[in-house]
This record gives sequence, C-alpha cells and structure tokens, in this order.
Amino acid sequence: MDGIVARILPFSSVDGPGNRSVVFLQGCNFNCLFCHNPETIPVLTSAEEMDHVTQMSVDEVVQELDKVKVFTSGVTISGGECTVQYDFLLELVKRLKEEGYNVFIDTNGNVSREKLQGLLPFVDQFMVDMKSIHEEEHKALTGVSNKLMVACLQTLVEAGKLYEIRTVIIPDVLDNMRNVVGVAEFIAKHNPDIRYKIIKYRQHGVRKDLLESHSPSDEMMKDLYETAERMGCRNILII
Repeated sequence: MDGIVARILPFSSVDGPGNRSVVFLQGCNFNCLFCHNPETIPVLTSAEEMDHVTQMSVDEVVQELDKVKVFTSGVTISGGECTVQYDFLLELVKRLKEEGYNVFIDTNGNVSREKLQGLLPFVDQFMVDMKSIHEEEHKALTGVSNKLMVACLQTLVEAGKLYEIRTVIIPDVLDNMRNVVGVAEFIAKHNPDIRYKIIKYRQHGVRKDLLESHSPSDEMMKDLYETAERMGCRNILII
C-alpha cells in the first residue's frame, strides 16, 4: 500500500515530546482560512499531481525513519490531515509499533469514532488542533462542523491518549477568550496535566487574501495564559 507523503522531517522538537521525526501526509479535510501549509490541503490520487509530494510505501517510510531512529524519541504523523489517508495511516502505525517506535498522531479531530478506535491500539498519544469550540465560528473558519472534533476529544481523553490540545489565537476573527475558556474547562475537568498549547497567529506562509488579521500582543497572550491557569490547567505553553 502506498501513501502520498508531503515530506519527512528527520528531527523536530515541537511535534511532541523529545526529539522526534515527523511524517507529513498530503491532503486535508479542512480549508482553514489561516492555514500555514496550504500546499498540503489538496487530496491527491497520485504523486504526479504536485511537485512537492512523494508516493511511498509503508516499507519506504519506515526505512527513511530508521536512518535516524537511534537519535529520536519517536515519530509523529501529521499533515495536512493524516487521517485523510486512513488506510495507509493505519498500516503505517501498525508497522511502526512492530518496530518499537513511540507513535504520536497530530490531527484536527475530524475523524469518525470508528476510525479513531481502529488507530488507538497502535498510537501512544494524540495531539488535536482545536480550531474553534463554537460551531458556527468553526464552520466559518474551516468550512466544516466541529462535532467530530468534540467527539474525538472525548474519545481520546477516555482512552487516556490525549497529549495536547492546540488553539491558534487570531485577533478580530475569533472569540479567543471563549475558545481558551472552553478548552481550559475541558482539560481541567478531565486531566489538568494535558498540555494546552496556545499559539500566536503569524502571517507567515498564509493565504493573506483569505484572512485579514495580525499577531496578538504579548499582553493578550499573557491574559489568555493566566485565564487557562486560573481555570486549573497545569501544563500550558505559549508559542
């Protein structure tokens, strides 16, 4: 079975704990207005459709990862949205666990419970991008409902496999305080040690014709951090 890979990053310190390799699969089921990797959105059937992608088998991906395995603490599979290539993703995580890798998945959560349950035995932890906790705001931002994402969070926390929730702070576009309060409530209720990463929106690599905004101030980020902390989150990271 082949997958379409956007790129493989041998080392990363921001995609899960430790120094990790990252596999970016091509294709996404969202069209976020603030997407920082818009070239990974198109869902392709062949690597010939775009220059930056490579068609690879599970064996080929694992062979590439094995080159640096001794220097890493695990592998994170990201995208795009990696669950778009679900069959390939499932075979890849099965193989990685057989090879003794620590496996994380980075997802937008727009995946059915059935598919999520299929992945759980072979994935150590998940990181979820929470675009907006409010349904209509989420639709306006991504083009898609957030109902599957909310259900995904619940499934992962029940399984003890939710490592991190991420929120991008976009001034004048999102109700950022409402989103932070909603995520902080969820984390504090279920496990205060789940990492909450609050991310500054930055205008680098984005499609500026789709969204007009600016980076939030340091004061705004400090206020959001302190709000999440007051609500009971114990593992908050601002980037």
